[in-house]
Amino acid sequence: MMDNPRRDEKALRYLHHNLEHDFDREAYIEAIQTQYPNCCAPEEFRMWILEWPAKLFVNSIWPGLPFTVCLLDNAATGGSSRRSGVNYFARKPPVVLRTEEWRDDGKGVRRKIGRVCVLLIWATRWHEFTIFDPYERRIRYSGSDDPGLVRRYVKHELMYTDLAHKPISRIILSQWDHETWLMLDPQSPYFGKVMDYPLNFGASGGVFSEETLGLTPAACPDWITYLEARWFGRVPRGHALGISESVTRTAIPRVMVDLPMRRTELDKPGVLPQYVADKRYLRLK
Repeated sequence: MMDNPRRDEKALRYLHHNLEHDFDREAYIEAIQTQYPNCCAPEEFRMWILEWPAKLFVNSIWPGLPFTVCLLDNAATGGSSRRSGVNYFARKPPVVLRTEEWRDDGKGVRRKIGRVCVLLIWATRWHEFTIFDPYERRIRYSGSDDPGLVRRYVKHELMYTDLAHKPISRIILSQWDHETWLMLDPQSPYFGKVMDYPLNFGASGGVFSEETLGLTPAACPDWITYLEARWFGRVPRGHALGISESVTRTAIPRVMVDLPMRRTELDKPGVLPQYVADKRYLRLK
């Protein structure tokens, strides 16, 4: 950790004010392992939960923090900085999904093995776009695709320019959306591995397989390797279109918006419970 010593003072203030000091680590592990018979916390993950100092959180990945969505002006963060997206890791009880797993039977035929348990860690939705006016002057936006936040940002940027009353000629858009999951089923070859899937994989009842993931078990990091990657800010695999250079190197965010998550009434049996950001508590930090 000494190899990435940059301090993010804004993130550390957030930690000071929001860290759950009486977080019950053993109860959290028990809540994971008792949801389904085939739920088992991998050993390195279990020891990290029980022993890791909470004040040394890695990229805001810690279950003893509020269940919120963090909106930043930079998607590629690391070290003590917070991470853009929803901290599902902090939901209590933990979000464990049972999803179908399909495997190759060795004869080139995919067969349904059964339902495996995965723990939802994080969900990131990051968009970048450049808006051009008829004279090819431009402004750039990076961050959440929330329409209200986008409009507010664009309005603010245009307020003191003559672009404010000009029509938009074109928009260049790129996106970087994914969910991060930890395999909890000892019978799966991916047990203990961290995996990135497209956003809403759990909400849509996605099927888990090597084909849909696009990676073998050996190519997926275990929990400690994953945390090391997040500490150094390496961009996760994700599923992206046109990722620009701005999300391939880390930087300390300048802007942070934090919103609590609330459950919706759109739940369906067998799929992930649905949550949305509660914009009534919008605060710039």
